[in-house]
Amino acid sequence: MNTGTFLWALLLCLIAGIAEASPGSLTYQGRIVKSDGKPLEYGGVSFLFDITSPDGSCVIYREQSQVKDMTNSNGVFDVPIGAGSFSVKFPQTGSFSLIDAFNNKATSFNCRGLDDATVGGTWSPSVDSIRKLRVRFWDGNGWQLVDTDMEIRSVPFSHYAQSAERAEKVGSYKAQDLLVKSQLPQSSGAPQACAAGQVLSFDGINFICVTDQMGVSGGGIQSLSGDMSSTHLLQLGSVGTSPNWIHDGSGTHTLHLPLAATNGVTAGLLSKADYEVFNSKQAALPLGGTGQVLKWNGSAWVPGAVNAFELKNSLGTTQFPTSCPVNQTLNWSAVTDAFTCNTIALSASQITSGTFSDSMISSLVIDKVTSGGGKYFSYKPSNVACTDQQVLKWNAAPARWECGVDSNAGGTVTAVSASAPLSSSGGTTPTLSISQANGSTNGYLSAADWTTFNSKLSTATTFAGDVSGSYNSLSVDKIKGKTVASNPTTSGQVLKYDGTNWTAAALKLGELVNATGGSAFNVASCTAAQTLNWSSITDKIECQNIAGLDAGVLTAGTIAAARLPSSAIFWQDGGAGKIYYSSGNVGVGTNNPRTALDVSGEVRVGNTSTGCSATNEGAMRYNSTSKLMEYCNATTWVSMAGGATKALGAWEAKSSDVVYQAATDGFVVVNPSGCSYGYYSVHSDSSNPPTVERIKGKAFTSGGSQAGATIPVRKNDYWKVTTTYSCAPDAVYWIPFN
Repeated sequence: MNTGTFLWALLLCLIAGIAEASPGSLTYQGRIVKSDGKPLEYGGVSFLFDITSPDGSCVIYREQSQVKDMTNSNGVFDVPIGAGSFSVKFPQTGSFSLIDAFNNKATSFNCRGLDDATVGGTWSPSVDSIRKLRVRFWDGNGWQLVDTDMEIRSVPFSHYAQSAERAEKVGSYKAQDLLVKSQLPQSSGAPQACAAGQVLSFDGINFICVTDQMGVSGGGIQSLSGDMSSTHLLQLGSVGTSPNWIHDGSGTHTLHLPLAATNGVTAGLLSKADYEVFNSKQAALPLGGTGQVLKWNGSAWVPGAVNAFELKNSLGTTQFPTSCPVNQTLNWSAVTDAFTCNTIALSASQITSGTFSDSMISSLVIDKVTSGGGKYFSYKPSNVACTDQQVLKWNAAPARWECGVDSNAGGTVTAVSASAPLSSSGGTTPTLSISQANGSTNGYLSAADWTTFNSKLSTATTFAGDVSGSYNSLSVDKIKGKTVASNPTTSGQVLKYDGTNWTAAALKLGELVNATGGSAFNVASCTAAQTLNWSSITDKIECQNIAGLDAGVLTAGTIAAARLPSSAIFWQDGGAGKIYYSSGNVGVGTNNPRTALDVSGEVRVGNTSTGCSATNEGAMRYNSTSKLMEYCNATTWVSMAGGATKALGAWEAKSSDVVYQAATDGFVVVNPSGCSYGYYSVHSDSSNPPTVERIKGKAFTSGGSQAGATIPVRKNDYWKVTTTYSCAPDAVYWIPFN
């Protein structure tokens, strides 16, 4: 497969909390496009995922996906992480899982370096440490790195949080919500029941039984604010500039709510008549809050925020479904450019974390509290322990005991009444309330609202300018002098200014602006060698060149030969037991080559039909027919010693009294039959001329005879045949070993 000089990947990632088949997996989705604009459709794509520390220096978890066939996929992929069917690269010992990588309660994590062969030390997380996801994929030629590590959002952390939470709870109660039985009143080592009329009171260490002070006098509530009278009256007044409470010491208690229109009042009542006038004027023009836009609801323009489901995708439809059932989760599809609902399928065995709510275990009966250090009853919502002189009181709403001050000297509330616009729920625990003013009843209005309302009061009955019509039937024709178009409107549209009119239209992503008022997108001229990048300086999505990879970033896989330059001749692979290159020497099975080629072990040499020539002079081969090693001497293949005698070369005639150097091992043959008088000798050694005499012919008298000689000479040694007197050998020969 050939994907070009560079593979450009546009990857979109969605991290899902729980995949359908495994409770501890994430989902990685996206589309890969090559530099020529065509999608990657290779049949053997594999992904390598790293979960790292926030700065990316510590690889906490690494796994490689199974090979994925992306033929006819249009480059779209969907790969789970941590589904159990992958090859976990790190860590490879123990029961460490993907979810364990997100445990911020861990003391430290062992780190893997960027290179699989290195160890990166340890990393200790803080309670709010994030994790990042680094992704590489194999495209058939090499590992390609997605150049931006992605921050993993909080969903995976919730897996571990639920698991930890379940381990630290009893039912739905946390450790700080429980009370050890040793803190309750004791009798013979067992919890003691209080007598009738007694309540529990905390003495700073334990709870004890005491008489209920609410009922000592039996006269009911004696004071709402220090008054000890037995009769109480609650009434409404209008004294002061803000709501206030006054008691006169004789049993009469007055809640004062002054009229909002009174000079100096900061908050007070609004009459029914004022409310009707105010309400009619409020309807004249909708008022929005900061950041809101005018939206058409099908019959009128109303202010509101832009909701997620109102955003349109590239097809002009909403990106979100109307709703998902409780057993489904959102999943983004690169094909449809929209979010869809995916069912979460779980079996009972897959539920490994979290706790069930009270309603789910309503049939479970707990009839005892297990003792243990640090266990106590639930406190106030702030979880502050009871103080001295406080008592436990039952609160029916959360159905639990809570700490409280014993503020009642005796008796109980029997009834509390109230005058309109106040209302009382009645009973022994009454709730007093006052509603907002509306079209039928008086109520409260803040000073700020009243000021706004009062400024809107006018004697005019018709209007002109941006609005027309009467006060109770206004029509908004313009906004700041710009005409509001009357084109048809649909639900979800917003009011946009087209340079001439305010017109109803859908909000598009390309129309979003940045903090300086310019377009937030600048992507029209991006090339195949660029990617989208948000700049915090310009507050824009801009085109950015995809930088070349530093070789130090590559931590796994192999580099295809096509990716290497012609000058890439320096290489090494590990050490002993592998091929190693160092300082011009090559070692096989050793990382300390001492010669140009150093092989630790046997070398097997074969042979072909290649002939011997000057091109391959010095080559060696094994002759399987003669069972001998041979070398090329630039002319013919010559047998080397090893299991058989060497072959002798041709006889070469030489002269006496001349120095020769042996090119190979061989023999010097002397035939002295032509000597008439004197003797001959043969010298050979490494000197030039040679000085060591190897043989000397016997002296003889005239008419006598002398024997010949055959002398061996080593390769590169010098040799010479010398004569004396009138001895001149008939022949001198050199016979080389081939």
